[in-house]
Amino acid sequence: MFIDLGKGRYVLDTNKDPYAMIAMECYRDVCSAEKPWLASSLVQQLDNNIDLSLYMPTLYRLFQNGRRLAEQTPNFNADAWQQVATFLSSFDKQKIA
Repeated sequence: MFIDLGKGRYVLDTNKDPYAMIAMECYRDVCSAEKPWLASSLVQQLDNNIDLSLYMPTLYRLFQNGRRLAEQTPNFNADAWQQVATFLSSFDKQKIA
């Protein structure tokens, strides 16, 4: 995939760069509602055998943002969030709680 960053094109090579695969999967997810034909095409092209640990920094950030929002609600359950944090930590050694 070519990306234009204003200074020329950048190639995401999913065969050689594991981060390119993650970027393409994220793009597929966010474009699926507006461009389902593109998301469908990306699903067919992407290899799902990726190292999950590469997703952990993004997952941790999203989890922490979600928890902060949930803490502002009256039915926040700290124990439930801790169970999810423990489960996610099993994918990686980094602590997220």
